Amino acid sequence: MRQLVVWAGLLGFAACRGGDQPGPSRVQGAVASVGLGEAVRVTSEGYYLAPRFSPDGRHLLFTRPKYSGLLVAEVSGQGQPIVVSEEDYVGWAAKWTEDGIETRTMDGMILVFRDPLGERRRVETGRFYDPKTPSRPVHAYHESDAIHLVRDGADAVISDGQDRYFAPRVSPDGKYVVYEGLVGGLRLYEVATGRTTLVGRGNHPAWLPDSSAFLYDVTEDNGERLTAGDLYAYPVPAGPAVRLTATPDRIETHPSVSRDGRQVAFESQGTLYVAPLRWSR
Repeated sequence: MRQLVVWAGLLGFAACRGGDQPGPSRVQGAVASVGLGEAVRVTSEGYYLAPRFSPDGRHLLFTRPKYSGLLVAEVSGQGQPIVVSEEDYVGWAAKWTEDGIETRTMDGMILVFRDPLGERRRVETGRFYDPKTPSRPVHAYHESDAIHLVRDGADAVISDGQDRYFAPRVSPDGKYVVYEGLVGGLRLYEVATGRTTLVGRGNHPAWLPDSSAFLYDVTEDNGERLTAGDLYAYPVPAGPAVRLTATPDRIETHPSVSRDGRQVAFESQGTLYVAPLRWSR
């Protein structure tokens, strides 16, 4: 994977179009350069998906097809993956927390796997997941194909009812919500103004830690399987979108960004990769 570079700034990103070679473009205002470096293969055997970084960025949490089981591997690709759980479904909502790895069962009971890199203790919390319960001051969830925003105790629908919407992701600073539509692709909602921007085709958005942009994938298929896929970035509030990868020999999907913003993990047909993000301000 060749190194690709884009430029982000207060006025947005410079876009790469058509068959142009991705590269730095000049924009006015204060800018920061962002480079996506050479990708390292993290897994070599098996079929895995949905990578998520550990808090320190040294490990990836991931799962198998149908979100069966939980595994952890070093981002360096050294050593074999550690099996945390073989249970069905637990890979769907798994995330790293200060207590270990939190996930839930098929019936919604919240589980915590403490010390996942050591003795791996499975703890049933006795609590059940409720998508309507706010986990932060600005919270979003989907219900009956609509996106709900919970803010200051008020619950309001923010989607337009013209599509089947799902998978909302609130930016780390709580100012934006990006969500998916079954037909229309991604939409970006600005909390302060109530304005919605159509991003377009794409799936699996993942915010940068400073909320300046989110990454996502755009794929092609033949009705049976994926035939192409690349990663893109969309700077808030209004783009334009930037193509980050251009690899005809690899289908990149499901981006994930480390907490320090220095690494991006992604999936390619069951193999997981990690590439560095290079920032200069």
